[in-house]
Amino acid sequence: MRLQRPLLNHSLLRVAPNTGAESLGRIRLNNLLWPIGAVLLIAMMYTPRSNLEIKLFFLIPTLCLIAMGIYWNAFKPIGTIVEVWFLFFMLFGATWCLIGFTKGNPGSFDYLRLYIIWILLYYFLQVPLIGQSGSRFIFNCALIATLLICIYNITFLLNSMKIIPDTIITNAEMGANIGIHEGYIQLSAHNIGTLMFLAPMALAAVLGGYFSSPKEKSFGVCLLIISTIIVILSGRRALLFIVLISPILTWFIWIIVNKQKSIKVRYSIARFYLFLIFLGCSIAIGLIAFTQWDFQDFLLRITGAFTDDDGIRIAQGKALLDGWKESPFWGHGFGIGVNGVVRDTQAPWVYELSYHLLLHNVGIIGLAWWLVVISTPIFYAIKIIRQRTELQKIMVPLIVGEISFLIANATNPYLGSYDFMFVLFVCLPIMKII
Repeated sequence: MRLQRPLLNHSLLRVAPNTGAESLGRIRLNNLLWPIGAVLLIAMMYTPRSNLEIKLFFLIPTLCLIAMGIYWNAFKPIGTIVEVWFLFFMLFGATWCLIGFTKGNPGSFDYLRLYIIWILLYYFLQVPLIGQSGSRFIFNCALIATLLICIYNITFLLNSMKIIPDTIITNAEMGANIGIHEGYIQLSAHNIGTLMFLAPMALAAVLGGYFSSPKEKSFGVCLLIISTIIVILSGRRALLFIVLISPILTWFIWIIVNKQKSIKVRYSIARFYLFLIFLGCSIAIGLIAFTQWDFQDFLLRITGAFTDDDGIRIAQGKALLDGWKESPFWGHGFGIGVNGVVRDTQAPWVYELSYHLLLHNVGIIGLAWWLVVISTPIFYAIKIIRQRTELQKIMVPLIVGEISFLIANATNPYLGSYDFMFVLFVCLPIMKII
């Protein structure tokens, strides 16, 4: 696996007779921009909600290089459809931020920053990625980030078990922690949230046959094994759920884009579920032998996701729906919660149930607007790869990862965080192909 150099359109680097220095500058720009951009994107996935200084260190030169590229006309045009998409996304945010401001909602400014400033920032970061090679670039960076996250969490686990000493990779700012509770182990870190996108994506890549050579297949299998182990040890029911359903989702997407390929994928899925049963049994035997872990308690925790064992989320959902009924069409605007249930006293407008909160804030009209905006890149990506078969092995995993991430947000608050917003843009680069 090798990172492509997709950031500049070399066909646009036309050299006039007296512009040799400028042409050389563009080439150097390309050589700087793609590795710095790769490190930035990987860092965004690997260290969400932490190590801001490191990300800023790469973000500032990346933006400067993009600005230079725009000045030199070194990039492909971003395309009307992509620009309109960004405009509608920002109009969505601005509309309900304005409603929130008029109602005096205390958290309106946070959402203004999220839906205006950060979307503008992501717009500029998308400029060099437009086109087929941009999708490859994002995909390869995502695979590297998946590997790094797995290495980090396994290192932390081994360190916690006193098998290896402390290392620089297990820094406290990453929020890593581990505990054995009744019925489950919980391995937590900020970057576990990124696995809501990365784990289904990597799984779909393996099932879809992205790794072709023997070395690539070995890498893919190893990545699948260690990422599945981290998913199980994380104790995150939403993460486990989307990993369990992502093979079926992968198969469904392949049926839409390539029915012949879906037959091969189906056999790969069957082998994966057999592997998952074997791995789950092996981990359970080890936990029973060396810890206080109990299988019956584990089953109670899993079934508790659909009952009243998680009373906090159920109370949140009921309170948010009751609040929505007071203003069903336009909602209450961004930056406001409900008085009955407060999740965070520092930010009482934030809740785990992202879609309940979204409905409460923007009402039916805003929710329909948001659904159109979010689904448009996925729809166009599927439409394009039905014709461009060479993109299927890359785009199907990205589509599966994005949809899985959206499903996981039913019980997780990542939609309201700029650290995870990049997932919503992974299907945009190929929209220019239309």
